[in-house]
Amino acid sequence: MDQIRARFAGNPGLPFADVLTETSIRDVLTEHGVEYRDRVFGPVTTIWGFLSQVLSDDHSCRDAVTRIIAHRAANGSGVCSPNTASYCNARTRLHTAVLRTLARRTAQQLQAAAADEWKWNGRRVFLADGSHVSMTC
Repeated sequence: MDQIRARFAGNPGLPFADVLTETSIRDVLTEHGVEYRDRVFGPVTTIWGFLSQVLSDDHSCRDAVTRIIAHRAANGSGVCSPNTASYCNARTRLHTAVLRTLARRTAQQLQAAAADEWKWNGRRVFLADGSHVSMTC
């Protein structure tokens, strides 16, 4: 897992832009009824930046914005200001339900695409983490 994280974190731009497509993100946003304006830090770019920020060795907003600038420059889009305020505000507007749906769909797609030789004795393996228990009365 560390090798995979390092490969994504080592990308100077937004590595998730290649894995989690703009179309798939927009579909989930529409499904959840999320409305947004077309701006530099729209939900698609913000999600890509946030995922890169989480995996980066430097978890700062400055690093995330630098990656977004590199991605925009590589794609021929105009570069934005290195000020982190707009990105941080955009992050607060991300809907948890959208992120949850994207995570589930991506996991389902990866599971469906897994080659049989990756499976243990031809079976899918599930891991359960029992380190946290929550009960309500």
